Amino acid sequence: MLGDRPADERGQLLIITALALAIILVGLALVRNSAIYTENLSTRQSTDSVEVTSTLGDGEAKVQRAIRHVNRHNNSSQADVNRAFDDVVGNIGNSTTDQHAKRGADYRLTVTDRTNGTHLKHTNSSKSFVSGDSDPGKGDWLLAGNVSHLRDYRRTVQPRYLYTGTDPTINVLMNNAFHVNMTGEDGSGTNVTWEIYVYENSTGAVVVVGAEETELLSEDDIEDLTTFEDSRRAPTSSDDENVTIDVTNGTVAGNSCAGLAFQDPFEEPISLRYENADDNQTLAESRSGGTYELAIGTTDYEDQYFNDTATESPYATNIIYDARVESRYSRDDITHSRVARVHPGTEGYTS
Repeated sequence: MLGDRPADERGQLLIITALALAIILVGLALVRNSAIYTENLSTRQSTDSVEVTSTLGDGEAKVQRAIRHVNRHNNSSQADVNRAFDDVVGNIGNSTTDQHAKRGADYRLTVTDRTNGTHLKHTNSSKSFVSGDSDPGKGDWLLAGNVSHLRDYRRTVQPRYLYTGTDPTINVLMNNAFHVNMTGEDGSGTNVTWEIYVYENSTGAVVVVGAEETELLSEDDIEDLTTFEDSRRAPTSSDDENVTIDVTNGTVAGNSCAGLAFQDPFEEPISLRYENADDNQTLAESRSGGTYELAIGTTDYEDQYFNDTATESPYATNIIYDARVESRYSRDDITHSRVARVHPGTEGYTS
């Protein structure tokens, strides 16, 4: 028993016990502190990651808005739109750098490259989709060649302007219905043509039929093209009802249309051509009518067919199609950088 031991032994035992308890307590404190540090570090890393991602994304969004702004307000010439874009981006870079410097962070945003492009528009809903050259009423014409990027391609049509066909074959559509041809090459160098037809059927519906030309030709004996898998009908209540064909997003009146999925066959830049936009050069006998717009990532469009002012359709304006943005953010022991390609709207084709 402890009480039977000599005093010096009892003292030594108490000291040993006290040391053991001290070691245990120190160990527990270290474990607790380690857990708290790990939790704090994890929280800090998570917070830092969110802050970095938010900062870089915010800068890219500002450049995107800058593209949209100068394209709308500074498009009188390509030089003007580029000059305005550089000024806006410079202001964005300076203000955001100063803002983060006050918080102890170094943030840099630089536009290292951009693609000049063209916005092609037809806004006169009382005119068919003919060219705007000195020979008005030209219904078969080339919009643009060497198009490597295309976005925001939409057409709004009314049934009363369209060719009306009762279960037409593809040959009938070729000769009578408005359509757009997209022509280019696949990866093997083979020429490919994708055709998109728009007409009104006997029930009053706007019908969109599209596919590769060879596939369409192989369906020549189809009695009713509305049964073709790459077609979509949009029933209308009147001849004046607008139907939107969103080529970029592949929809007709908001519904998916497989015939608009033209992107896959092409690996090279494409050319865009309108066919059968009118008949006898009068709106009353037109094959098209409404509005359309598209942005292309090239300045190589057929300018002789487009007007320079929005008062006459069709017309063209100069734009920044997209920009390459490099961002860098650093603070304390955190450094992150990334490169992003920024553009407003939805891109539907890139070669």
